[in-house]
Amino acid sequence: MFPAPQSLIVLLLFILGPFSETDQAFLRQDSPDQIIRSQRPENTAALIQSSDLVIQVHIDGRIRRWETGWKLSSGRRLVNASQKLYPVSVLKGTFSAPPLLLTTGIEPLPVPDDPLNRIYTGPLADGEYLLFLRSSAAPPFFILNGGFSGVYPIYSGSTIALDTDGFPDLGRKTMDQIATMIRRMESRTQRFFSISAVDRPYILIRNEKKTGGRNYGKIHYSHK
Repeated sequence: MFPAPQSLIVLLLFILGPFSETDQAFLRQDSPDQIIRSQRPENTAALIQSSDLVIQVHIDGRIRRWETGWKLSSGRRLVNASQKLYPVSVLKGTFSAPPLLLTTGIEPLPVPDDPLNRIYTGPLADGEYLLFLRSSAAPPFFILNGGFSGVYPIYSGSTIALDTDGFPDLGRKTMDQIATMIRRMESRTQRFFSISAVDRPYILIRNEKKTGGRNYGKIHYSHK
């Protein structure tokens, strides 16, 4: 039986508690001041296509936080956090160094149903996840693609889609099923761009011939 998705969001927000102590090696990492403001993708296809990395990971309880110097109009502070990602399997993308998760959260924490929690997610609770990530401006940091829309806790080998933010068709899936979805999506995308790359230059070259142009061999890939 799956846990209730809404209760999991509350767990992700509040299991962390106040700032935690971490080992010195973890503290010596870079501290990007980028503010991560989440926006939910339109649909599952957009989430998959816009993700640079789709990865099954384990996250432990170590979190490194630092002040960004920014505040909301309410006076609450925007605080960045870094977490180490321990890869289990990679379903899309690559990384050249051990990946780190970069998030922006609010201190003090808002109440669980505050919409700000969906915009500034803060760090994740320890556990197993399938994450949809985008590259950040400061490698090896990655950011959540669409906030909690890119977070799928794994329970008994299957994903859980969080209420409100998660896409239902990505819930109750094994990693093999998710991998198949991604392959099919990428295959359709590749076929579309393959057809476009053939048709668009042909039309442009033909138009040059009709207008008496001399550069018959010139191919333009610019979009109209």
